[in-house]
Amino acid sequence: MTSNAVGLAELFALLSEESRALADKNAVAVVVEIPEPIVVRGDRTRLGAAFRAILQRLIASTPGGEIKISAVERDHDVEIVMEAPGGGVARDRTDGVRTETTSLGVSVEDIIASEHRGAILVEGRPGLASRLVIHFPTSAEPEELPRIPLPDALPEAAPRQVLVVDNDEEVSHKVKDYLAKRGYDVGVATNGKEALIMAKNIVPDMIILDVMMPDISGFDVIQVLKEDPATQHIPVMFLSILPDKEKGFRLGAVDYLVKPISEDALVESINAIFEKRKTGRAKKVLVVDDDRRVTQLLSKRLAEEGFITRQAYNGYEALAWIAREKPDLILLDMNMPVMNGMETLERIHANSEWSKIPVIVVTATGYADKERCINLGAAKYLTKPFIEEDILDEVANITDQVTGGARNDAPRV
Repeated sequence: MTSNAVGLAELFALLSEESRALADKNAVAVVVEIPEPIVVRGDRTRLGAAFRAILQRLIASTPGGEIKISAVERDHDVEIVMEAPGGGVARDRTDGVRTETTSLGVSVEDIIASEHRGAILVEGRPGLASRLVIHFPTSAEPEELPRIPLPDALPEAAPRQVLVVDNDEEVSHKVKDYLAKRGYDVGVATNGKEALIMAKNIVPDMIILDVMMPDISGFDVIQVLKEDPATQHIPVMFLSILPDKEKGFRLGAVDYLVKPISEDALVESINAIFEKRKTGRAKKVLVVDDDRRVTQLLSKRLAEEGFITRQAYNGYEALAWIAREKPDLILLDMNMPVMNGMETLERIHANSEWSKIPVIVVTATGYADKERCINLGAAKYLTKPFIEEDILDEVANITDQVTGGARNDAPRV
């Protein structure tokens, strides 16, 4: 692989022109706002193939609007931002972008992360644009990897978004009116299939779900939602004429209301759920492991217990996430490409703010690194193969000690 200075403005202008036919078909305008001097070092052909695959995927999944591509250069670091209207890339759905196959027959992640030590992050919030952020170290030396800075300012909070799912349009629009006049941003789905599509595209803050629907029952819908890492963290409230609370709670619902219900009772229940999440009961855990089976398994189980999760597949991506969204706890593997767990732990320990974040090491290397990890501040050192419940207990105990809270357990019967 060759390594040369690659001008980003010229490269993205070329890729934008190459993708014009697809963009015109989807009524999408691609706007490149990158200063001419910004460059990254790498193989132009391979980087071009990766960026082309990302851009075309983004265009294909954006139903009209404008995609903006920008870049900023910092010490030893270039940040590329590809921003699209709301549905383009939903939050927590990085795998599709990472594993997209390029024209060279290898994945985007192979080129950006493994070959060029880049970090791929996907950000997105309901009602706002989705942002695909790619960090590139501009230095060739590993010891000069940058400290990725915190963003200058966080975006203003968007209204809470609630998805109402009911095949009775009179009911769904009545609920929408109740919530809209209290400041919620409300979407409506009239059947289970539509609900699953909307849930993955907009990733709402809550779903209010009927049980009895003609295509897919609400019980089947919640099972699909809870099995998908992209949607499993979304709190689901049942609102149904069928009084089967036991089954609803068993499937992971946070509340179960039986129709008919008053406007005040419905709004009070919704506000109570958001208040619990706002007061710190929903804690954020960063799961760092290059084995996707592990990250997906742990993320799914943590989400079922009320935690919000983020995933990183190497140490460099983990540091990028920590800089942007300081987690309450980190689960860290040792053997990873690009930057291993030990170097990641060293960098966390060396940062005065990050060193306060508890880290649980989960590794297959045995106990050889245990003493060194503990000396670098690791709260726990666990070995693979692990028992899921043991990790869940450790995460809950440590986050409770740090924040003085309790796990966000859904009611269980």
